[in-house]
Amino acid sequence: MTPKPILSVVFPCYLRQADAAETLSILRRNIELPYEAIVVDNSPEPLKFSLESHERVIVSGSNLGAAARNLGIGEAQGEFVLQLDDDSHPMPGSVERAIRELEDAPPDVGGLTSQVIKPDRSLECTPLLPTVFHGCGALFRKQALDVVGKLYPEDFLFYGEEYWSTLLLLSHGFTLRHLDAFRVCHRFSGEGRSKERIIHQLALNNRRTWPEFVPKNLLKSIMAQTSRRYELVAEKEGVPQAYSEAMSEKLPRSKRRVRRLALDEFAS
Repeated sequence: MTPKPILSVVFPCYLRQADAAETLSILRRNIELPYEAIVVDNSPEPLKFSLESHERVIVSGSNLGAAARNLGIGEAQGEFVLQLDDDSHPMPGSVERAIRELEDAPPDVGGLTSQVIKPDRSLECTPLLPTVFHGCGALFRKQALDVVGKLYPEDFLFYGEEYWSTLLLLSHGFTLRHLDAFRVCHRFSGEGRSKERIIHQLALNNRRTWPEFVPKNLLKSIMAQTSRRYELVAEKEGVPQAYSEAMSEKLPRSKRRVRRLALDEFAS
């Protein structure tokens, strides 16, 4: 009889079958506790690779982007949920260490952010850590995710959705902690990525996020700082048009109901 999983590993996949298969193979070697792996397939054609009894694929039916994780989280049976990308994996012993840390933490600590490394063991330079989790490697209490509901916005696709999700957790009274010993390797497949799309989505999704959560007396400053940051990044990467288009795109009126954070919550 298969033991109930302590951990549910959830990651989406879109047209990167080889990356997803490699991630599953590495998980089998690197995780020692009872776990289940849930791959949410965003691809137009079904994924085709061998699965073991504790692994399954959920077909989303269309490319939902990061919101596909909501489907996997909803099906998760573990007490803890490890979120990965299809091209990332935890290092040996890392998840077990992170779970012990989260078990000992106060209940308002909803999750842990990881130390994201490259295959050569160097650090991946990401602006998201440690105050905002990175979708390629974060551990959450399933109970916290159940309280929040849909962790990911359904209209963001990818890039910058972690800002929204982190603020959503804060608005429900949950905080995040960073644990250096929790190490996730991001193999960073280049397939399906483009600088133009990344910059466009980052700038656009930040415009969607801040007005809904940021205290009103900080909103103008935060928006200006964020806009300038992505403008500089776009110039550096040689894709200024992608930034300009994102900033001029008309945003539909939001139908989401979220709570604006108080000043002390946002500052924390």
